[in-house]
Amino acid sequence: MTDVRRFDYRGSSGKVNLALDSAPELACWPGIGPHLRGAISISPSIGYIEKAYDQAKYGDFSTHPYIDVIIPSMIDPDMAPPGKHVMSCFVQYAPIILRRYMD
Repeated sequence: MTDVRRFDYRGSSGKVNLALDSAPELACWPGIGPHLRGAISISPSIGYIEKAYDQAKYGDFSTHPYIDVIIPSMIDPDMAPPGKHVMSCFVQYAPIILRRYMD
């Protein structure tokens, strides 16, 4: 239990909302289909996620962030004009305090 109490979990996420002219094409799974209706994670390994957190821990935005992507207009087409889409990216991790503004 002592190790859990010492765990430093400061940090948070950022969110970017995008308006798209069309549905995105994924290199790993081309084409438009049901795979775009769920969550898409850009997190190739545990080490990748840890490095993304480390930069935030020290006051910088991650240069290779862990990103969760959803395209809600794939489920509810009324969220965007016909043929267009909305995409939300939850970017992990954003620092609580940016180091460059502390100097």
